Amino acid sequence: MKHILSNCKTIALIGAISSTFFVCQADAQQRIKVEVSNNSPQGGVVLTPVWAGFHDGSFDTFEVGSAASAGLESIAEDGAVGTLSAEFNAVAGRVDMNTEGGIAIASPTGPGPIQPGETESRYFDLATDGSNDFFSFASMVLISNDYFAGNNDGIDISSVLAGGGPVTVQVGVPGERRLYDAGTEENDFATSAANGAPFFGLGGGQTGPDQGADENGSVLTLSALGDPFADFANPDLLGPGGVPANFNFNDTSLYSSGIATITISAAAIPEPGSLSALMALGTCGLLRRRR
Repeated sequence: MKHILSNCKTIALIGAISSTFFVCQADAQQRIKVEVSNNSPQGGVVLTPVWAGFHDGSFDTFEVGSAASAGLESIAEDGAVGTLSAEFNAVAGRVDMNTEGGIAIASPTGPGPIQPGETESRYFDLATDGSNDFFSFASMVLISNDYFAGNNDGIDISSVLAGGGPVTVQVGVPGERRLYDAGTEENDFATSAANGAPFFGLGGGQTGPDQGADENGSVLTLSALGDPFADFANPDLLGPGGVPANFNFNDTSLYSSGIATITISAAAIPEPGSLSALMALGTCGLLRRRR
């Protein structure tokens, strides 16, 4: 799990630094807020920091029935965003917001995964010329080997960029599942990246990326019926009773609102005078610390 947390810390730091300079961009922009809420019950599934990208519709994160890209595999198996960000950077029409392409929306309690009941949000200043009209996201679903939440085609947020009402993305509810098996790693709790993570309380597990057995399959939509972890090897690692009931995200009584809700809404951009004042205050704060 160290590799997941290390990646999350790096992205959170880069994202925080880049956020400071969003306001310096001069082109016509709309500030938006992206809010991610983990709707899982306590003891339920966890989301790794959500990779987010904004583009002109020319980027597809994956195709159902086709093999996952290296970037998607990295997120689905290890919660690491760097490779997918590189793939995103290579596609024309992406937003030039920071050096790593997409931005990780991390846990409010730190750079680690988003726990049940937690909500995290980030602000983005996006161009209103059509180049940022579509939103893509991806996040590993824990505890699993290669389950992920995401969208293959971009979600149209042009109405938000025009100052309209929010766009809501549901993850895991019937009709809007957006839950997939990447088909890249065999399902085995012994080699799940979450095995050994402190928030699951398991022992053993991975000590680095790519330690599970390759499945060499294709991206598949996760069915809304039955136990999504029924075919996993070594369920006894999760306790004497096997997989806890709260992990069954197909149980609508436990997951009435699905796994997560992502809300994209318009937000105000501070006036130039206010920005100057904020920057001055920030500089003073830094000087005080140095003294």
